[in-house]
Amino acid sequence: MRLIDILFYYRLLNWRDKISCLRPLAYTFLGYAMAAQFELGLAGRNALAVAGILAGSYALNDYFDYVLNGEKNFTSNLIESGQLSGRWVYLLGWLPLVLCIAIPWQKVTPVILLLVLLILTIIYSLPWIRLKDRKIWGFITPPVCAVIIFLQGYTLFGNFNAKVLMLAILLFLFHLYVEALHQLADYVSDNDKIQMGEEEIFNLLHLFPLLSLISAVIFSFYHLLFLLTVFFSVVRLLALRKFDPAEILRIRKNIFSPLWSIYEFAIYGVLGLTGCF
Repeated sequence: MRLIDILFYYRLLNWRDKISCLRPLAYTFLGYAMAAQFELGLAGRNALAVAGILAGSYALNDYFDYVLNGEKNFTSNLIESGQLSGRWVYLLGWLPLVLCIAIPWQKVTPVILLLVLLILTIIYSLPWIRLKDRKIWGFITPPVCAVIIFLQGYTLFGNFNAKVLMLAILLFLFHLYVEALHQLADYVSDNDKIQMGEEEIFNLLHLFPLLSLISAVIFSFYHLLFLLTVFFSVVRLLALRKFDPAEILRIRKNIFSPLWSIYEFAIYGVLGLTGCF
């Protein structure tokens, strides 16, 4: 295998319509920022452990998607071209999980959250349980994992408080919206494992920004800066009005699209780092 093959196999880079596994790692750094504290050595080791879980779970997910559903992905190309046997591809998928030993052991909560993240990401695609094939569990597991990644990074340097838990709720609602976009991508690409119809998906796409808006208005009575989510929820709702579903596979790769409006959490991170939030 060439270096580029390894990067594609572990989803460290985008491949066709497959998104990089490193995207959720941004929530680890959002957690660091909200803690308003940073120790480079601990932060680096922790990020390495989270990245290992993400790389391993994404690789295993692609392997089982191919073996169980016949999905065409980079893993299937490796096996069908004879570059690697199915057994080797499967074993290599577990290899990045070794990076979990890099986790700092100074505090118990981040270790527990990392363990929960490891379990959820593995059973999400593992054949005997395979949460992703269960309509509700498959839909909410990725958003739950996003919140765990955020809180795991935060608790490495900070302690739980109302403000952070409110932000975690907004992050959960945002990721439910992201998961609805993922479902739409599956629908548009005629994925055999489509679990929702187009009308149901579009209802959810409008519902979650609306719930975020309402939640943020309520939270703004606790801290005025939660109005930031009100603004970006409106931006998402307006972007949906001009949205062409046929463009979803292209837009999923463009994190700067108004449909994502990911700037919201980048701004929260900057405000956290500067002590304004």
